[in-house]
Amino acid sequence: LSAPPCATTTHMPSAVVQAVISELSGPAMVTAGWTLLGMNFMPMGPTAGMVGACEPQKTWGNRTFLNMMEHAPLFLSSLWVFAIFVSAEEATKIGTTYIALRSLYPVIWAAFGGANGAPMQPYTWFLFGKGMNLFYVTVVPL
Repeated sequence: LSAPPCATTTHMPSAVVQAVISELSGPAMVTAGWTLLGMNFMPMGPTAGMVGACEPQKTWGNRTFLNMMEHAPLFLSSLWVFAIFVSAEEATKIGTTYIALRSLYPVIWAAFGGANGAPMQPYTWFLFGKGMNLFYVTVVPL
């Protein structure tokens, strides 16, 4: 018996698969951006205690990272459901806005909340991205 000949052709995804990949590349990039932001927020919390930070700094760092993780299931699932069933382009815009607002979370906390914690006035709920994301993905499709 002889070994089968090696195939020299490469397998290209079908046109349908290529179209789906192209359509969902925006939400995929938003997901990658969320992951990178989370990785940058991660050292703020766990390492604050290792460098001798004061209690308000530890709380600020922990809440910056953990708040993002707490909202991950809601944000990522709503992003992808909206992208698949409503509009990938709109999901990309919403997700990009969410990430931009989420990146301001530690800044808003530090500038307006200080040692007392996040300034949870009604308008800050939207600044942190949660309200805008929830409202848009639940109300707009209706």
